[in-house]
Amino acid sequence: MKTFKQLERIFFDYEEQKRKKVRDEHLDSSSYTFMPSRAILPQKSSAFSKQVVIKLLSNLSSNGVKNALSYVIRNSAFDFAFNESHQPIRIDEILRQWQKDFSTQPNAKEAWHFTFCLDELKSECNIKALQDSVKEVMQTHFYGYKYVSVLHTHQHKPHIHIILNKTNIFTHKKLHFNNKQEIKDFWNLLREDFKNALNFHNPNFNYKNSYRYERNLLKESAKASIEIPLNIAENIAKQIAALESKIQLYETKSHNLTKTIFQHMQEKRKLINELKLLIQSGNKCYFQLLNSIKATNKELCSLRQSNKGYQTQKKQLQEQIRKLREQRLYYKSSYDSLAKKQAYAEFLRTKKQTKADIFVLRQIQSEIALNEKNLAKNTESQINADLIMARTLHKKSNAFVMIGIAKDLDSHLKALAHIEISDSVRETLQDYETKLLENKAFVLKMCQQKVMILQEYLKGKKSPYKLKELNALCNFLGLENQTQTQEPSKTRSSTHTQELLSNELIDVFLRWYCKKQHITNPAIYEAHLREKIHNGTFENFKEQYRAFIEENKAIKKL
Repeated sequence: MKTFKQLERIFFDYEEQKRKKVRDEHLDSSSYTFMPSRAILPQKSSAFSKQVVIKLLSNLSSNGVKNALSYVIRNSAFDFAFNESHQPIRIDEILRQWQKDFSTQPNAKEAWHFTFCLDELKSECNIKALQDSVKEVMQTHFYGYKYVSVLHTHQHKPHIHIILNKTNIFTHKKLHFNNKQEIKDFWNLLREDFKNALNFHNPNFNYKNSYRYERNLLKESAKASIEIPLNIAENIAKQIAALESKIQLYETKSHNLTKTIFQHMQEKRKLINELKLLIQSGNKCYFQLLNSIKATNKELCSLRQSNKGYQTQKKQLQEQIRKLREQRLYYKSSYDSLAKKQAYAEFLRTKKQTKADIFVLRQIQSEIALNEKNLAKNTESQINADLIMARTLHKKSNAFVMIGIAKDLDSHLKALAHIEISDSVRETLQDYETKLLENKAFVLKMCQQKVMILQEYLKGKKSPYKLKELNALCNFLGLENQTQTQEPSKTRSSTHTQELLSNELIDVFLRWYCKKQHITNPAIYEAHLREKIHNGTFENFKEQYRAFIEENKAIKKL
């Protein structure tokens, strides 16, 4: 033991020191990401809160990546994008780096194209908050993936385009989800973190992330029906502002192009002067200079063409602005005159009226009624007829979307019914439950309206997709499909086709039709046409058959 202690003193004679904190190790407060998790209880939304928006635009193939990159860079202020390290990078460099990750299959989905949108006016403060928020969200959720970001400010709402390479840098595996629910949860988490980041970086923002079943659909539809006719002039002004900013973008791009053209012209002059000197001295190296002059000429030609394209686009946008200004002037004058007449009519009602005043009042009231009718007609022509559907659900909403929303609402109501809660939380959840019940009733009402619309549509037209929608809605609502009564007529038409097929002339008709269409292998094509006639999918069959019969009659007469 003594020897061991002696050895320990020789070899292990040290004093344990505690690690000291160095100033460099302290992270700056700006590097922290403020991302609290989503609360379990429903969010409190004020009257001025806005819905946060992240749009997945497309799932791209390798060719789609090239097209998307060219589009987003073309409509930005610069001719490059920013990569995941926030370094400027050009299209050819992006494609060269990413090509290693792409597979050889032509239709393989290699990248995502999505946008982070901001529902605010353009300002340095707002754009800075958007950029910082997007940077934080991308670092949190897409660490280990290559992506490029491009800021767009040519429209009235600034937004950032992201094109993400789905192949991981470290594992070399593609981004994958097991089912649709995982994708929904992922995008919801992305929106939640983006909302938190926006509200953190700008205290004036008040964004929310509410599910579609959490919104008050009835209130939104009523608000839309009131607000849209009154906000037409404002919407036109926004469109004009967006077009003006786009014109400004094209002006800056053409200005930069003229600068580069001027530089190329100076280089060309220098090369021409050098060429003259070489020719005079009899030096044969002037061939190299000639090739370089040709290359500069080609580049100048392409630059001038692109500059000309910017000028034509600018003229087209100016024409659009002129038309929009005329439209805004019409609406403004109409609403102003109507408001003035209404105010004067109110004044005449309140004061003591003479016979002349009563006569004027009646005239003004009739004019107001006529103006209101005309304005209603004009606004209806500008707005989509299906206003409630467009605002509350989606502009391209169909029966399957409605059924999905109704099922979502039903599942959440069932989940709420099975939750054991305390009295303090019960009140908040009751409000939440009433909102869900109102939304469910509203969606069911919209489903019933959609059934009526589809039935009216299918009376005069044929559409297999609309019929599927109607069947799905009828099954969901437990209604009887009235279009099934039209089946006997279908059977009659099918028997008619069967008679035609059994007719001996049909073989002659098929040969005649194949000869008319210049088909090289008629035997296989005839069998295919026969199947089409049997299924009732032969386009213009009756007209073609009638033409064939008439031609036969004419031949017999001769």
